[in-house]
Amino acid sequence: MRKVCRMNDNVNIAKTVMFVLTHKCNLHCTYCYQNHAARDLRCMDVEFVKEKIVEVFRTTSTNKIYFDFIGGEVFTEWPRFKQICEWIMEGQRPIPYAITVSTNGTLITEEIKTWMRHHKDKVFLSLSLDGDDPMQNVNRGTNKYSIDYKFFFETWPSQGIKMTLSAQTIPYLARGIQYLHTYWNLGENLSVLPENFENPISCNLAYGIDLSSGNYFDLKRELIKLIDFYMGDGVNYFPSSILNVDFTYFKFDKNDYKVCKYCGAGTNVVCYDVDGRTYPCQFFIPLTMSPKHLKILPNFSFAGDVRDPSCRNCQIETICPTCYGHNFKKNFNPFIRDKSLCIFTKLILLANCILQAKRILRKAVKRDAELFTLKVIDYLYPILSKDIETFESSIRTIES
Repeated sequence: MRKVCRMNDNVNIAKTVMFVLTHKCNLHCTYCYQNHAARDLRCMDVEFVKEKIVEVFRTTSTNKIYFDFIGGEVFTEWPRFKQICEWIMEGQRPIPYAITVSTNGTLITEEIKTWMRHHKDKVFLSLSLDGDDPMQNVNRGTNKYSIDYKFFFETWPSQGIKMTLSAQTIPYLARGIQYLHTYWNLGENLSVLPENFENPISCNLAYGIDLSSGNYFDLKRELIKLIDFYMGDGVNYFPSSILNVDFTYFKFDKNDYKVCKYCGAGTNVVCYDVDGRTYPCQFFIPLTMSPKHLKILPNFSFAGDVRDPSCRNCQIETICPTCYGHNFKKNFNPFIRDKSLCIFTKLILLANCILQAKRILRKAVKRDAELFTLKVIDYLYPILSKDIETFESSIRTIES
């Protein structure tokens, strides 16, 4: 989760340099924000990547640099990616760095596994996996592929999984989360789960999909199931991010802070497309945005206060997630949020209030952060409950 900073904060934040290595992808995920029809066979020039990496090391003052390779699917261009990585690792670099890739896991050959195991301390793969096999097939059409889950767990156990919910898989959220916890647990081969066993599962609603009131009630039902799971059989699991919002970012005094960006887009993040042009992050490249969008993009600064004026009186403003690329695609302004997501966010936060309060209150000794979280929950719970009840009443009125 992003930092909510005070006006005088001065934090040395890591820099992320993204390279769109290729537009090619072997999947066509239903919720993908990229324009599949616009995909081409272009790939990033290796010498260009080297030039930019040398420049970053020479000009950057930071505590760490992440070189994030994306696509498309990076492993459609395995030889190119391998060549770049080996060149980076051969040199003496003045700043600590890591090479990161998010992958669908379907193209990882035995050759790649062997190479990755040898370089696992510098190159980190994060697996995108949307639940059990039926959920994967609905979202990604992966039934013809075999994904070696065990390889990812054994090589990078702390990397976890990135799970994205489409409108079609929301009804199976709880089942999918429990499945991912179970296979991660089996990879560890644990007979007794230690408390707060951390097998991170990042889970969020896909941006840019159409959501209905039916999706809302499906999500509510599934969140209730997840709360029951995390208080029952999964009580020792580290909860998925959808139920692990960090309430310590909440601010009671609306005059004592400014809302900094939810992510580093346009400031601590720079993205190079296959042709070498730069963008705030991968969501802003031409594979996603129209020429009309790209024409006005230079008019926006990501370095200042990025608050949406219409959100200034919202109590959850400082803990409400957003995607500036999605905002821009939808509203032609990266800082005007998609209000259709408001009620879904409030529902998720209300579920967080319930689960986190239950888990904290069962502890005999509570840390300062947990005591603050309880204070936030005590404040937010009635507000969120009222908003939820108002929304559900309006739905019932319409349907009757």
